Parts: sequence; structure tokens; C-alpha cells
Amino acid sequence: MISNAMNSGVMGIQTGMNQLANSAQEIASQAAIRPDPAPAAAPAGGEQAETTRPVAQARSLAEPLIEQQQALYQVQAGAKVVETTQETVGRLLNALA
Repeated sequence: MISNAMNSGVMGIQTGMNQLANSAQEIASQAAIRPDPAPAAAPAGGEQAETTRPVAQARSLAEPLIEQQQALYQVQAGAKVVETTQETVGRLLNALA
């Protein structure tokens, strides 16, 4: 039973680390593929054209950033399971001694 809890915690950590690596790779590939657009030339009349990223690009970058935060929580939860399991084993051994 204790080994099941420990395995569950370790699996949670591994899952979170994999998710973190995947989302980081996605962020890096988006930065390499889509650099910021250059400012547009001023149209006739002297007004400067505003340059913005399309909403779809901003949303696609936001998703892996959110996944990174979720991965952090996954790793923290797995670490807490491992820590609690170790504390429980220690208490059981102390009680038997």
C-alpha cells in the first residue's frame, strides 16, 4: 500500500515534468517560427499604423504557458504525496520500535 502511494507520487512528478518539457518545446518553436512583426510603414497622412499580433497567435502562446503552470502544480502535488508517504513510513517505524 505504501509503495503504491510512493509510485503514485513519483508518477505525478514524472507526468508534470513531461508536460513542462512539452509546453516549453511548444513555446520555443512558436518563438522561432513567428517573430514579432516589423512596424508597418506610415500611411499617407502621417499617421503611424498600429502593429498587433492576431488574437489566434496570442491565444496559442497562452495555452502552453498555462500548461506550464499546470505542470508545476502536478509536480508539487506529486512531491507532496512522496513527502507524506515518507513521513507516514517514518511514523510507523517509530511506533514499532
